[in-house]
Amino acid sequence: MSTTSLLLALTLAVSATVVGDTQARQLDPPRPVILVVHGRGFLSRDSAVFRRQALQALREGSARATGDSLLEDGDLRLVWYADLMDVRRREARSLTSCDNGAGSSDDGNPAGFFLRSLAQVLSELVDVSAADSSDNDARDIAGDLRFIGDRTVRCGAQGRVADALARARTEGRPVIIVAHSLGALVAWGYLEHRDTHDVPEIERLVTVGAPIGNDGLRELLIGDTAKVSLPRGVRSWINAVNVDDGLAARIVTGDSPLPGITDIVAERNGESAHDLRGYLRDPSTAKAVVSAWCEAARMKNRLAGCVALSKN
Repeated sequence: MSTTSLLLALTLAVSATVVGDTQARQLDPPRPVILVVHGRGFLSRDSAVFRRQALQALREGSARATGDSLLEDGDLRLVWYADLMDVRRREARSLTSCDNGAGSSDDGNPAGFFLRSLAQVLSELVDVSAADSSDNDARDIAGDLRFIGDRTVRCGAQGRVADALARARTEGRPVIIVAHSLGALVAWGYLEHRDTHDVPEIERLVTVGAPIGNDGLRELLIGDTAKVSLPRGVRSWINAVNVDDGLAARIVTGDSPLPGITDIVAERNGESAHDLRGYLRDPSTAKAVVSAWCEAARMKNRLAGCVALSKN
């Protein structure tokens, strides 16, 4: 065979391989994405490190629930809003007001207006008192107070959720949201008031360590008095509660079920009862997440863990 013929044959072989790989990728459905909305106390945390920790914890929980860790690195994204709560970041004060219902304006509620105004002032005082920039606890408390007192911060946090959903929609990726503690209030607040025409349907909302079921605390923290129900565009909502977690509240109480919403009890473990990673390592919580992920992926015949889930 001449050199020219050999080069032509190699070129055709490589082209056929590339075309075949491209077609195979095009036939594969987009992998679902799990959006994790963090809780309070993250001003001093590294977002990239925490995302890896959350993914590892969920893979451990998935392995316990299904026998397969299932998830790849790109299957989980972190919705980060801690920077908006930093009192020292003056540029965050330029956040524009929003119209997506991010908290109440406290119209007709003098007590609410007073509490929010007081929280705004206290956030400054607590931060000033932390003269040592390494006093992360004081910074976190100041951030919490700022979140309560400044509606634009709550709006900005919900905007981060909206941005993550918009990105997933552009990529054609089904979405599962896992929201922890204060982040559960952020996610629920956005989903409750969003325009469902602009974002994808949510396969499942999983809240962990969430105070949403506590009406008084929910009103204090985000100023929202709406009755809790399954938000429009959310297929199902599972709320995980560790009985040792004082900040977690059941949503379904008494004998009146709430359509589409289920409370589950996470196991006790040696970790902090409120820690997100402890919840993600819990097999029942992990199963709530990965079962929705598997259903959205429609790849049960190719993923052993998903096949195991479908048989349970």
